[in-house]
Amino acid sequence: MLGVGSLFALISLFHILWIHRRFSKRYMDTFPYIFGIGK
Repeated sequence: MLGVGSLFALISLFHILWIHRRFSKRYMDTFPYIFGIGK
C-alpha cells in the first residue's frame, strides 16, 4: 500500500498536470515557478 504522503503527492501531481494541460496558456509562465525553475 502507498503511504498517505505518496498518495497525496501522486494526486497533487496529477491535479497540477491536469490544470496545466487545461489552462496551459494561462499557467505557462507560472507553472515552472512551482518547481523553482522559473527564469
